[in-house]
Amino acid sequence: MKSFSSRFIVWISALIIGTGVGGEHAQAEVSFAGKKIELLVPFKAGGGTDRWARFWAPLIAERLPGKPKIEVRNIVGGGSTKGANQFARTAQDDGLTLLASSVSVLFPYLLGDSRVEYDFTDWQAMLISGTGGVVVARPEFVDDADNLIAGQNNRILLQGPSQMGALLMMSMEILGLEYSADFGASGSSAKLRSLDMGLTDVDIETTIAYLNNVIPLIDDGKAKVVFSLGMLSENGEIVRDTTFPQYPTFIEYYQKHHNGDVPSGVMFDVWREFFEAGFPSQKMLIVPNNIDPEVKQAYITAIEDIIDDESVMPPARKEVLGKYAQYTGDTAQKLMRDATQISPTVRDWYKNWVKEKFKITI
Repeated sequence: MKSFSSRFIVWISALIIGTGVGGEHAQAEVSFAGKKIELLVPFKAGGGTDRWARFWAPLIAERLPGKPKIEVRNIVGGGSTKGANQFARTAQDDGLTLLASSVSVLFPYLLGDSRVEYDFTDWQAMLISGTGGVVVARPEFVDDADNLIAGQNNRILLQGPSQMGALLMMSMEILGLEYSADFGASGSSAKLRSLDMGLTDVDIETTIAYLNNVIPLIDDGKAKVVFSLGMLSENGEIVRDTTFPQYPTFIEYYQKHHNGDVPSGVMFDVWREFFEAGFPSQKMLIVPNNIDPEVKQAYITAIEDIIDDESVMPPARKEVLGKYAQYTGDTAQKLMRDATQISPTVRDWYKNWVKEKFKITI
């Protein structure tokens, strides 16, 4: 199984850089005046990736030379692979087609999902946003100590076994909690709507969805946070997420129910590698490898300016992005290359587990 260390070294190297910008603020000699840029989002409107894309799109458009319009287009289907496949087929070197990628685009690629027609090695990341995640449940499925109640069947709805829900399923297994999983959700908004209506009992959501869609459910008494996934510290430990430090990490939650022992075994090793691949580089703004160098520099300069803008980032961290670093330039590219690799042992183990448990071939 691939060692955690190589992925962590790249992530920490990026963290030390600070905002992760890579290059001077030199203006590329290119203009987008009168042009329309299409930003493909392979999920329904209203979910975490969609909100992330709609946050960045007007800010980038305003700072690109010529101030083009960036139009967000939602393409739903194939458990997020339809939109990514379309980007792979149609994106040109002119920078007029972008992709908003997330862990639910990344995991199918890492697992060799048969629906995947794209290859991350053909792409570059112009922007990477790290993020966290929380597991939430309906209040009646949580006791007074904010613990999932043992001995009950927890219904969960996921996009598919090769998307972000893989971490929720493995978390439930490692904790020894019973659950039943249905697949086919179109995205975060569909999963939360199901939770709100009482059709499901437990869900997993990213920070952006938490800040925008989960908190209102908590305020209305319709959901409780059980634990967060956590985040990586500078020495490689999973620690409490700085965006919601009031919630225990998955490891802390496990320890609470297992006499202080830390989780171990093959499934936890797989859980951790999925977490490391998917969350420090959770959201990515993607362009093709063959993008015109001047166009690429125009994007990097625009994104650097946004990251450096103190009138933009503090409120954005509170309302949209969470307290995580934002990366562009060479740092973003290094992070993407590291995130898009997973050991064959992990991949094969997980695919075999899904086939045995759910009779599904990924």
